[in-house]
Amino acid sequence: MACSCSSVIILNNLSLAIQDRFPVEIIVVDDGSTDHTANLVAKAAVEFPFIRCISYPNRQGKGNAVRTSMLKAQGEYLIFVDADETFTAEHIERVIAQLRVGLHSSSSRTT
Repeated sequence: MACSCSSVIILNNLSLAIQDRFPVEIIVVDDGSTDHTANLVAKAAVEFPFIRCISYPNRQGKGNAVRTSMLKAQGEYLIFVDADETFTAEHIERVIAQLRVGLHSSSSRTT
């Protein structure tokens, strides 16, 4: 999740909404921001231990932030979202449901 200081409220809201629905890991990549994102995410992580922050001292771009978070993630399903409330917990839940359906349908195929 790309994040800015104003996005921490969104991060907290998303965390509250999804924490009881399925196992989750939220990785925030602080791409050299100057708005104390890493400190704010650390505070959120006290309440939501499934949140962690990876910080760069200098901006490396969105592509590198996405790559870093995907390589560090440990979940069965990896979903990247920007911290702009484009996706709600319900959207993420539907994506995971479709991934599970696809997994089951592809594993039952014969070649």
